[in-house]
Amino acid sequence: MKKFLSLAAVVATASIFCLSCTSNKSVVENTANKIISMAVFTSNDYTAKVYEGTTAGLSIKVKKEQKGKDVVVLEKSFPSMPLQFFPGAVNAFKDSIQIAGIKNEETLQVSYTLTYNSNGSIMQMQGDEMITGLEKGTALNINI
Repeated sequence: MKKFLSLAAVVATASIFCLSCTSNKSVVENTANKIISMAVFTSNDYTAKVYEGTTAGLSIKVKKEQKGKDVVVLEKSFPSMPLQFFPGAVNAFKDSIQIAGIKNEETLQVSYTLTYNSNGSIMQMQGDEMITGLEKGTALNINI
């Protein structure tokens, strides 16, 4: 019994010593959800007969660099529709993209591809935006 009490005392003392040596500092990472407001519109008049049968579709990819590699954090596609259906800037189609856990020092690369189909002839146009984690509100305007 004496050995057990001695052993218990040694274990308790060692535990108290170890707990007092550990740091009580907690590491808080500055991460936040990043919201990118998006507006899709046209500044051209596509009501002429020549544009009948022509559609446009949109796909978006958001990447961030993580450990020296680009990691895709979001991919989103919007269905193709006739050019005549796209509104002007005042009535733009609006959407938002939310990316979770972005650190202040991280940069997001937002790439988008517009795919036009004119009676079987396909043309693609690409655009890129770089967005830092420090930017509060970010708007992505895509002109069809």
